[in-house]
Amino acid sequence: EPYCSRCSSPGKKTDSCSWHSRFPSSLARVFAVGPYYPLLDPRASLLSTHINQLKTEKQYSIPLGLAMSLVMLNRYSEDLRKCDLVAPVPLHQDSLATRGYDQSQELAKIISKQCQMRQASLLTKLKEVKQRGKGMMDRWNQVQGAYSCNTSCIGKAILLVDDVLTSGASLSECASVLARKGARMISGLVAGRDAERF
Repeated sequence: EPYCSRCSSPGKKTDSCSWHSRFPSSLARVFAVGPYYPLLDPRASLLSTHINQLKTEKQYSIPLGLAMSLVMLNRYSEDLRKCDLVAPVPLHQDSLATRGYDQSQELAKIISKQCQMRQASLLTKLKEVKQRGKGMMDRWNQVQGAYSCNTSCIGKAILLVDDVLTSGASLSECASVLARKGARMISGLVAGRDAERF
């Protein structure tokens, strides 16, 4: 703390944080366990190390999923009660075939169980988007049209789950897609909020 109560940007106060200005109105807010630093950064934390390990080792979804659940149950319980279901931000099928598992889906399984919520795979990723090394504008442009939803979400309050939030482009695009399908409220829950850009 302090951190922005809308986008969880570390070191920011909500009223002076401009980071979430690109978020669509459909994305109500983002919850995060803590700040995320790249593995090789000298400030790297245990949380950052676990997030990086999750990219290659499925079992790291267990401590991260439990941490994300505890944050929602103990710190944001009122917000959690407003949500109807948990939905992961999906991988593209090519990445899934390479990795062998979808880290966001693994996290969502644990969170839905611990928080006693229904899990639903509402979204499909239509195209592979490589964002590593890309600038902020490129990230937002590349992700447009990358996700689809073929399910009605009318009246639903959805908690979107992902491992880390960097630019916010993917989470925002997913929220926009779900809003067009009738979702009444979309929030995001991530293990780590990128602290490199602040």
